[in-house]
Amino acid sequence: MLVTKLNAVIKEKGLLKRGEKVLVGVSGGVDSLALLRALYDLSEVEGWQVYAAHLNHQFRGEEAEEDARFVEEYCRDYGIPCRVEERNVPEWIRETGANPQAAARQVRYQFFQEVASQWGIRKLALAHHANDQAETILMRVFRGTGIEGIAGIPDSRAWGPLTIIRPLLSFYKDDLEKYCQLQGITPRVDSSNLKKKYHRNFLRLEVIPWLEKEVNPSIQEALIQLGMIASEENDYFERISTEMLESIMKSKEENKIVIKGKLFLSMHLALQRRMIKLIFNYLDRKQANIGFIHIESILEWMRHGRNASRLELPQGIQAFKEYDEVTFSTKLTHYGEQTESYCYNMEVPGRTYIREINAWLYARIIEGESTLIEPRSGYEALFDLDQVKGGLTVRSRRPGDRIIPFGMEGTKKVKDLFIDEKVPKQLRERIPMIADNEGLLWIPGLKRSNRARITETTQKQLLLQYDTDVLL
Repeated sequence: MLVTKLNAVIKEKGLLKRGEKVLVGVSGGVDSLALLRALYDLSEVEGWQVYAAHLNHQFRGEEAEEDARFVEEYCRDYGIPCRVEERNVPEWIRETGANPQAAARQVRYQFFQEVASQWGIRKLALAHHANDQAETILMRVFRGTGIEGIAGIPDSRAWGPLTIIRPLLSFYKDDLEKYCQLQGITPRVDSSNLKKKYHRNFLRLEVIPWLEKEVNPSIQEALIQLGMIASEENDYFERISTEMLESIMKSKEENKIVIKGKLFLSMHLALQRRMIKLIFNYLDRKQANIGFIHIESILEWMRHGRNASRLELPQGIQAFKEYDEVTFSTKLTHYGEQTESYCYNMEVPGRTYIREINAWLYARIIEGESTLIEPRSGYEALFDLDQVKGGLTVRSRRPGDRIIPFGMEGTKKVKDLFIDEKVPKQLRERIPMIADNEGLLWIPGLKRSNRARITETTQKQLLLQYDTDVLL
């Protein structure tokens, strides 16, 4: 039975202990209701306390309000403490230009954290299951990822003061549906989950069924197995990287790490990247936020940078190189280097090579309605081609460059944008500016302009894609 197996999983992985409070994120759908009910049924025997939280994102009008009432009534019937609130996510998206699904997730998780803090809860249980795991791994493969991404969704992870647990990753959707039927539960159905314009939905509704039919009937099981292997190997490489870092470390203080540069560079590139992340995580305990572009800039600087030179990094961290010693510390200095400027007329449609930064910019025109097209990352952008003024150019930044950030009306200096995003000074001249006759339209990896936005009347979409070995 599902409850028995779930209890075994929780005990085996140490997800919950007697006396702990757990907040369950409940949408009203089959997954979260199955998790809520199973944890509730186990709570009397296992001695944990179950709470629930539901957020109305205000995307679906009356349907979303009915979801909220349903969750509130269900929890009331079982005596489960429940917090139901609503947040105007659509308005927030309009103001910030954020991706709808990413924005909803960010607001929802913030809500969970607030509720947990108010109730003194340290565990947040979410209802991701085996099908979600397979979808996540496949999505990351399609978009490009490393071994950490292929490892998929973890059973538990620290998130600020909370620990997020996902007890249902061993269960498939069918298991949860059968459990709800046996318990007499009639879950709500989120109509937005059926809209194929969202990449995740399209993957679940079209791509995976096609793969099951034409390639491998057990494709989801195969993906989950791949994730398990990747997770184990990632853990191993993380341990090896930690040991290697210790072996080349000359000194380690609270705010400073000094390593032997030649020994570091003699190691495999994969270990170098992991060791940089370990150093950064140690020095930046609160944020631990370093992107691929920063890792690659550090490695490039360590290989070819001048002696006695410095490199600025996010969160006030700097690196200093002196002979064979490379020091990473949290003291910030200011410096910069200029690189060769460039400017090219773009081929639309077509591709444009930027020699100075060894990068390609691709332009594609999509005519008519194409609901499946949406930017997959910060390195893709969509524009209304008819609203683009004149030809497009790709160039290095110039003094006084300004852009109207998406969702805003006023302009912002590109220099200030680089400072806000903590882009290393050595990289700022390498980041391309895409402009039309009226000014900047897009800075790949950072910000697109509020001009030439896609609307319901758009007839021709211009899809721009930026491809380089160095990404933000």
